[in-house]
Amino acid sequence: MSVELDLAQLVRQHQVGLWRYLRALGALRDCVRRLEGRSQQVVELFYGQGFDRAAVAAQMGLKVNGIKTLLQRVRMAGKKAG
Repeated sequence: MSVELDLAQLVRQHQVGLWRYLRALGALRDCVRRLEGRSQQVVELFYGQGFDRAAVAAQMGLKVNGIKTLLQRVRMAGKKAG
């Protein structure tokens, strides 16, 4: 009986953790949708598709340092908004 209760408690804890994760993921997606232009594109390429900075720069027609700066600005804006 004790093992069953422990297992049930463990399942509930994981469900709560999963629920929090899914809520956070949804909030993050909403934030990305609100981005515009190059900011949204750089986030989608770098984080969404996993491109490195050089590949993002080539895709967007920018220099690698420009991508680094753009990512920093997006991160800072996210911190201010969050």
